[in-house]
Amino acid sequence: MIALATVFGDGTTGCECAVDSQADRLEDSKDMLMSTPVAHYSAYHRAGEWIIVSGQLGVRDGSLEDGVEAQARQALVNLKSVIESAGATITDVAKCTVFMVDINDFAVINGIYAEAFGDHLPARSAVCVKALPLGGLVEIEAFVHAG
Repeated sequence: MIALATVFGDGTTGCECAVDSQADRLEDSKDMLMSTPVAHYSAYHRAGEWIIVSGQLGVRDGSLEDGVEAQARQALVNLKSVIESAGATITDVAKCTVFMVDINDFAVINGIYAEAFGDHLPARSAVCVKALPLGGLVEIEAFVHAG
């Protein structure tokens, strides 16, 4: 299943759909628990056995959650939702990159990340950046092996 969204130049979005390649049909996916991309990119891209998931912010219902802890939790919820919409699971994640605007938040983000992944230990990079889209405090992307 592939999630689709259209983001227009003025920032508005078109309909989100899911393509069921087996049935070759479109399904309405307004109820899909996934944040809408905020620029010209897709939530994920499949390349053979790999699913590359774009960075997920702590956005819910179109707004950033308050604080780094809530944003980290929501970013991971969004990440999991995108991964599952692509037909994989969180245990298929091979590598994550975590971007944060304050390196002092590393311990908090790391604890929430550890809760989300449990015993699964994908490779990971953590990078402190000057700023993130929408004023986010944390963003998480993933490479998923679904082969």
